[in-house]
Amino acid sequence: MTQSNTNHKIHQGRNIKRFREMLGIKQDALAFELGDDWNQQKISLLEQKEAVESSLLQQVAQILKVPVEAFENFDEE
Repeated sequence: MTQSNTNHKIHQGRNIKRFREMLGIKQDALAFELGDDWNQQKISLLEQKEAVESSLLQQVAQILKVPVEAFENFDEE
């Protein structure tokens, strides 16, 4: 069974942004929760990434109280 990549890929960064906005959490607040080496700009860049490292996805999922699968599988189609 082959997976067709011609359709579209799940954009994990955009999914993070979508859930963050639905929860009413600002980029600054998420950056604060992620720790000292994070800031609003870094969150903005994170939300532009198509694929996000799984360890980081798990951290964000914990903070937003959303299952990791939501970022990995959510598709607006």
